[in-house]
Amino acid sequence: MATKKAGKASNPTPGFTVVKRGDGRYAVRKGGNYINGEKKVEVLVAHGLIKAQAKKAAAAPEA
Repeated sequence: MATKKAGKASNPTPGFTVVKRGDGRYAVRKGGNYINGEKKVEVLVAHGLIKAQAKKAAAAPEA
């Protein structure tokens, strides 16, 4: 499967490579390793590819 480089010409996060997968989602690599979780979200937000949503406060358990 072919991948295409995604994002802008300038690289707001040096050392990370953002690629758009065939299914339309983004993969973030640093070196030869894929990045997941919070760090991936930070990189994609810095590239302007996604908007981060604020976390919802945990609901208090009812007694």
